[in-house]
Amino acid sequence: MVCCIFSYLVGDELFVVVEYLARGSLTDVVTETCMDEAQIAAVCRESLQALEFLHANQVIHRDIKSDSVLLGMEGSVKLTDFGFCAQITPEQSKRSTVVRTPYWMAPEVVTRKAYGPKVDIWSLGITLIEMAQIEPPHHELNPMRVLLKIAKSDPPTLLTPSKW
Repeated sequence: MVCCIFSYLVGDELFVVVEYLARGSLTDVVTETCMDEAQIAAVCRESLQALEFLHANQVIHRDIKSDSVLLGMEGSVKLTDFGFCAQITPEQSKRSTVVRTPYWMAPEVVTRKAYGPKVDIWSLGITLIEMAQIEPPHHELNPMRVLLKIAKSDPPTLLTPSKW
């Protein structure tokens, strides 16, 4: 996960200073080049390690997508964008609020069912498809229509699974 260096308040605005990752967001890489399977696997491994840490500490990220992954020039992969995170407890191990970016949302979030950390795994899966195909599934649909599609359809798959 990206390291927070410090934060400060100016008036009513909060500024957070985090470590600099020169390669930028995964979105920039996905839109500039085709990633190979080894590169996708490396991003997946590092993202899963970050999610393992969050989930072990009873935190759901709730907004995993390529914009939430930053890359360093030396190959580091860092999870960021914790604005939608939710703390869970043994007493309240599920959430039901609808937050996040539509194309990466899990069906239980879309349908407002109780959900837990598995929604982050769904979103990472959508991000993996995005890395392989340059766009997330249903990218051609407007956000409201994609919510309906997610709620009523089978999970998305790669368009050409034999390539991977």
